[in-house]
Amino acid sequence: MKTEQIIKVLENASTLQGLTKEQEKDHIYWIAAQRLKELEERFKALPVLPMNEAKAREILGDIVQADNTLDSLVEYVDWPLNASTICLDGDFTADELEAFSCWMRNKGE
Repeated sequence: MKTEQIIKVLENASTLQGLTKEQEKDHIYWIAAQRLKELEERFKALPVLPMNEAKAREILGDIVQADNTLDSLVEYVDWPLNASTICLDGDFTADELEAFSCWMRNKGE
């Protein structure tokens, strides 16, 4: 059900006439559930937001050093500031790889 249809139903008080309070409540919950489904579908269609520094820092955590280099011995990571390449040895998610790339692009000169 589209938003406009929901508004019409809510504006049309006669739809609720003759219903018990419990039926009115159920009807309103049903309308809200339909709206939620519509919003969920619209949300799924939104593009993924690009990586930014805050998101990259959150994903990389302790790998980000105070001088903005990337370094870790747990999952081997070595990126000196301004280097054009990064040395990685470990298992990384797509988000982590995107965060590395974002960090290098934004912190390198």
